[in-house]
Amino acid sequence: VAGGPFIGLLGTVWGVMETFAGIARANSASLTAMAPGVAGALIATVIGLLVAIPAMFAYNFMVTTIRAITQELDGFSSEYITAIEHQYVDNRPLADEITDALKGVLRAPSGGTVPATAGASGDVAATPRAFNE
Repeated sequence: VAGGPFIGLLGTVWGVMETFAGIARANSASLTAMAPGVAGALIATVIGLLVAIPAMFAYNFMVTTIRAITQELDGFSSEYITAIEHQYVDNRPLADEITDALKGVLRAPSGGTVPATAGASGDVAATPRAFNE
């Protein structure tokens, strides 16, 4: 597909060469002798461009789409790895807003305190959990 314009160019050059060879054989350089050969040569160029132009647009569309998907997957994988490191590897304290939200969820229905799984700083201890919990 990338060679479409070159095939068209080859056809054009070939057609023009044939036209000039015909003019040399006939010893006539009139426009009426040249026009059919040049027109036939340009048909090859048009066909090459009809192949190359849509292929170029399709290629650019696919490259743009693949780049967007790649960036999205890169962002997702970075966030996923960070979450895994945070939850299962580092045992880092949670951010304050997450800790506060977890305290609200973990409180007993009667308004009791956070269960004994909370650390001294109020952070919820990192315990491995299944992803579907």
